[in-house]
Amino acid sequence: MGPNYRVLVHRAQKLAQQYLVSVMQEYTQSGGVHPFGVSLVICGLNRGNSSAVGKNYVNRKTFLKKNNKDLELEDAICTVILTLKESFEG
Repeated sequence: MGPNYRVLVHRAQKLAQQYLVSVMQEYTQSGGVHPFGVSLVICGLNRGNSSAVGKNYVNRKTFLKKNNKDLELEDAICTVILTLKESFEG
């Protein structure tokens, strides 16, 4: 019953999304609770130059400069992940 399940799955996805938005909205506008938040960190490595922006960017830039070499893409990704691990609290 392909057409039937598609309608039900679509409706369930829509309800799940509405619920998620409702929960986030409630936490954003209610007193006594803090809103949900995220942090964004951007790190870049390019021909011997490295940089980072975001929270604790100074520590991240220092770590990147220490570990910056001529890296292949996979090594650069690992270095950026290590940079994030190094500078996160908790």
